[in-house]
Amino acid sequence: MKVDNIYKLIEEVSKLNVTYFEYEEEGSKISLTFAPKTVVVKQETEEAEVAVFEKLQGSIIKSPIVGTYYESSTEGGEPFVKVGDVIKKGDVVAIIEAMKLMNEIKSECEGTVTKVFIENGDPIEYGQPLFEIA
Repeated sequence: MKVDNIYKLIEEVSKLNVTYFEYEEEGSKISLTFAPKTVVVKQETEEAEVAVFEKLQGSIIKSPIVGTYYESSTEGGEPFVKVGDVIKKGDVVAIIEAMKLMNEIKSECEGTVTKVFIENGDPIEYGQPLFEIA
């Protein structure tokens, strides 16, 4: 399945009032799980996973755990990072709450934050993209 078709599929299915959608074509299988304000895309082929993110320009900081994303350490506080911020390896970029534990997520790369994929309070899946760094 071509990348453009995957994006069109996600766009069309997200208009429906569904929480789960599965599609299979020519040996590639795509599963979409919808949560509030979040679309989690899971492909069963490594090739398809690479294709979905090939349009992204920089490094991707992904969630290492399942939980709830928080952009700051206090409610209403200044976000750890926002688009345009320059970060260094080891900088805290987010907190993910999992089982009542607050886990600091640190950057494994350096650069400028070019995209934030999630919003404060969103549920997060393992491996879900959080930030794009150029």
